[in-house]
Amino acid sequence: DSLLSDTVYATAERIAAGAPLAARMTKKTMKRLGHPKPLSEQEVIDSYAPCDSADYAEGVRAFLAKEKPHFEGK
Repeated sequence: DSLLSDTVYATAERIAAGAPLAARMTKKTMKRLGHPKPLSEQEVIDSYAPCDSADYAEGVRAFLAKEKPHFEGK
């Protein structure tokens, strides 16, 4: 189906254009959802790690400046 393949392709492009650290965190979260148990203290701490990254700062800067961000995976 052309609509499905177009949607899949558009979604893949959007993910690829985003921040690499955010994509990694999303994949980790999706994998974790397969194990429905309370988060450990370390998992909660780890979930905030991307907030200290250069990519996070770049994303906020670009958003406030209404510019396209340039992520480096750091």
